[in-house]
Amino acid sequence: MRGANDMDGVVGLTQCAIPPFKTYTYKFKVQDDQSGTFWYHAHSELQRMDGLYGGIIIHKPGNGESEKKLHTYDEDLILLVGDWYHRSAEEIQKYYVNYANFGNEPAPDSILMNGKGAFNCSQAVPSRPLECKYMQKPHLRMNGKRTRLRIINTGGLTGFTLSMSGHKMTVFQVDGGNSVLEAPPADSVGILYPGERIDVLVERSSDDETQEILEVRLDKEFRNFALTPIQHFPILPPRGRRDVSISSSNGYTPASPFNLAEASGPTNLAKSIPLKADQTFLLYTKIEILAVHGNSPLGVMNRSSWDQSNSNPLPLLAMDRSQWGKSFVPVIGPGTENWVDIILNNLDDKGHPFHLHGYSFYVLSTHKARTGSYDVYNPFDESKEPAGGPMNMINPIMKDTVFIPRMGYVVIRFKADNEGLRHLKKYLLTHYLSSGFFTVTSYGTKR
Repeated sequence: MRGANDMDGVVGLTQCAIPPFKTYTYKFKVQDDQSGTFWYHAHSELQRMDGLYGGIIIHKPGNGESEKKLHTYDEDLILLVGDWYHRSAEEIQKYYVNYANFGNEPAPDSILMNGKGAFNCSQAVPSRPLECKYMQKPHLRMNGKRTRLRIINTGGLTGFTLSMSGHKMTVFQVDGGNSVLEAPPADSVGILYPGERIDVLVERSSDDETQEILEVRLDKEFRNFALTPIQHFPILPPRGRRDVSISSSNGYTPASPFNLAEASGPTNLAKSIPLKADQTFLLYTKIEILAVHGNSPLGVMNRSSWDQSNSNPLPLLAMDRSQWGKSFVPVIGPGTENWVDIILNNLDDKGHPFHLHGYSFYVLSTHKARTGSYDVYNPFDESKEPAGGPMNMINPIMKDTVFIPRMGYVVIRFKADNEGLRHLKKYLLTHYLSSGFFTVTSYGTKR
């Protein structure tokens, strides 16, 4: 979103919250070179976890070759997949910040696919009674011979790997129209973390008439033993073809997976990246549980944490910088031609997806430490080589959401040409509000 910082929708940063039963119209210009799969969601407290989200599809202008013709697909579908809690987000957050739970993230109870789900009522526990009834599992139906499937992880905690029996998927875009370099056809793609998007071309690889299955395999980091970690959803045959019975298949073993962490970008785009950034920001993120904070988990970034309890009702964008208090706000600029590196070191024993508003960025390096150790990267310490090896300056992928592995780091680079206050946030919702993972970066402004 360019030139409309006040339309960015972040409560406390760029706007006030929309009062109950009131409306607010967001107006902004979509750039001519902008297209792809996006989504919207609430930034007020934890409303996204309660279902306030949806997909946004931006098509290329009609004066050029259409993507449908370029990629030769005859159907365009969106698939929103994410974890789901049976309790409200407010209850979930109260559980998480309670000192008696030792900072353990509440594991999700179910999975939704395009807003629908089904839960095995026999797995409900007496301590958390449910009003539970049998529901038909949501399904996927593809009527084209070659389908463009826009997949968004709308969840609040868990990443997943998606696979389809009888079909091959080719990833060709990520995170809002950013191209992927020649990914091979695969029957399994992942891990897709909260906030990330992929566009895949789906083709049938078998004429077998037996039941086809869409499999969602949850990441093992956040486990709920009442939730089956491998979920199956039926793929119905195209309309006009004979239906087959929906079975409770045990799935299958994918033979050709595609690891999203290894995706590359086009080499021609990388030619515009300078060998060295004009400005570098070194960040350390961690969840701390300290007595001074009542042993409640608190997210910190460079030993500071965002405090949304500021008595001033105005967002930061409407205030003079002298009124911002002790908020951690790195400043980039002045000017709009600077290339910027952000090094995000994750000091936690679990990974975190981060999203930067207003920009797509090149991922120059991603590193996960070995079990039992941690590897941070400090570019200002020239005596140590980066544990993840040299930066990828040949074909780095461009994204707007990136997963930082446990005890590891990522290095991102972008051109800071979109002036304003931009929100760098963690996409795990239980960490987002009370845990204080809320960092703002000011671009190109002297105020």
